[in-house]
Amino acid sequence: QIYFDFSGYSDMAIGAARLFGPRLPRNFDSPYEATSILDFWRRWHITLSEWFRDYVFMPLSRFFLTRTPLARAPSLAAALAYLTTFTLCGAWHGSSVGFVVWGAYHGLLLGGHRFYNDRLSRRREHPIHRWRRTRAFRLAACAFTFVLVTLGWVFFRAETLSRALVVLEGLFGLNARTPRGPRELAHLVVQCAAILLVLGATWLLPNTDELMRAETAPAGPEATPAPARTPIRWKPTLGWAALVAVLAVVSLLSTKETTSFIYFKF
Repeated sequence: QIYFDFSGYSDMAIGAARLFGPRLPRNFDSPYEATSILDFWRRWHITLSEWFRDYVFMPLSRFFLTRTPLARAPSLAAALAYLTTFTLCGAWHGSSVGFVVWGAYHGLLLGGHRFYNDRLSRRREHPIHRWRRTRAFRLAACAFTFVLVTLGWVFFRAETLSRALVVLEGLFGLNARTPRGPRELAHLVVQCAAILLVLGATWLLPNTDELMRAETAPAGPEATPAPARTPIRWKPTLGWAALVAVLAVVSLLSTKETTSFIYFKF
């Protein structure tokens, strides 16, 4: 919900700007295909993460490495800079404890990722260096990163911290119950099918930049188009016009009440 809401909102802003000439930078790059938590933040809310990187994380890192005893422990300095930066990032979203916990959670994940990579880089003969180049490893890393990020969203999306803990208990089956009757069971099956359908679309279908790469590619004789990950590409054809029209009609018919973007409150 958060991804589709904000990514769609960003696409609408980018498209509206293009009508008047300006080219706004992209804000998402298939973040749920990330294979690490660092890779996720290179793909998620790119404009905000780059701002925090340039104006908070990098100055903090330089301060810790030049003016504190942490100069002898660069991994610890980076971890502390990550924790501080993302705690501030969470507080930027709002004063709720849930936002701060969400930011600190990502700061700890990034700090742990830095420790892990630094330690692994000193063990060049470790078998994992070979495994990292396999497709199976990338798929497992993508799934593991997705689970870590999703657990963090619970604190971001829940109204209170106590509500977030209740949701986490449900995710781990601590307050689960069996469906009562065939109607509840059918409802549960439909919900699971919808989740799998959305996950499949998120992981397998092209993102907006890939879909519109012919329109968003840089102009000029030296411009090199990005490699195509999928053959699906938007074209000004009758088929695409019909598909867009159908999607527009379905969207209008499925609108039952007025809803606002989640990120409007930030």
